[in-house]
Amino acid sequence: MSAFGIPKFSQFVVGFASLLSLAGAVIVGPVQAAVIDFRDWRPLGDVDAQIGSLSMSTNALHGDDDLKNDNVISPDTDFNFSGNPAIGISQLATHLKLPPSSLNFTPSKPAHEGSGSINTQLSLTHTTTLSFDWTFFTNETAATNEKGEIDPFPDYAFIAINGVIKSLSNALDSLTPSDTTYHSQISGKFNHLVAAGVYTIAFGVLDVGNVLDVRDRVVSSALIVNNAKLISPTPPKPNPIPIPNPDPDPNPDLVTIPEPSSALALLLCSGLGVGLKLWKSRSV
Repeated sequence: MSAFGIPKFSQFVVGFASLLSLAGAVIVGPVQAAVIDFRDWRPLGDVDAQIGSLSMSTNALHGDDDLKNDNVISPDTDFNFSGNPAIGISQLATHLKLPPSSLNFTPSKPAHEGSGSINTQLSLTHTTTLSFDWTFFTNETAATNEKGEIDPFPDYAFIAINGVIKSLSNALDSLTPSDTTYHSQISGKFNHLVAAGVYTIAFGVLDVGNVLDVRDRVVSSALIVNNAKLISPTPPKPNPIPIPNPDPDPNPDLVTIPEPSSALALLLCSGLGVGLKLWKSRSV
C-alpha cells in the first residue's frame, strides 16, 4: 500500500527498449518497445507520475468521502496520491487543451473538477501501438445519491488523443469491490495504433456532479495507468548474403587436367625418350 492507502503498481521497464526524452517528448525509433516516462509530462491537480505509471484522483482535500453514508468521513490521505487537490473543470480543460464542455459526461451531466496530465510533443517516427493497463476506482455508490438510486452523475476516466476523448470507464460500469481504500474498481487494457507523427495525448479523471446533490459531488474517484509503453514493429532482418563454398566437392564427370608443372615434366620426359632413340639408331 502507498502512503495514500492505494497500492502503487510496480514500474515496468522493458530491457530491450530504447527511450529518449527531450523537452517532454518521448521519441521512438525502430525498436520493439519503449516505456513511457510520465515524469516528463505536464500534470495538474492530484497526479503522481512515474516511469510507466500514472496515478490521479478527483480528491479535492475537502474531507468529504463518506463511504458508508454514516457521517463518518474517511481521511483524504486514503484517496489522494500527491497531496495536491483536484482542479476546477475550466482550468483543467485549458491545461489539457480541451473545450470545457467536452469533459461533461453528457450535456446535462457536467463535470466540475478533476485531475490530469498531458504531453503535447509525443513524436513517433514509426507506426506505433500505444499500450497500457488501467484501473478506475470510485467511491460512488447507490448510497451517495440522495434518492437512494444508482448514481445518475457518474465520475469517469478518459484518454484524449489529439483532442479526441475516449472514455476508459465510469461509475456506472460493472465495478467490483476494491481491495484498496476505494469502494469499487474496474480494470482493462488499452491498445491503440497510431501512425508516425507528433501527437498530443492527455489522461484525466473527472468528478461529474449534480449541484443539487452535495453527496454526489464530493466523493472521490481515481485512475491508475500502468505498464504504459509504445510498441513499434521489429525491424525486418536483412536477407543473408550467400557465401561460396571454398572447398566444393569434386565433380566426377570432369576430366582431370594436369597442372602446368606436371605437364612440363611429362613433355621433357617424352622429348628425352625420342632423342635417346635417335642416338641409338645412328650408332648402329
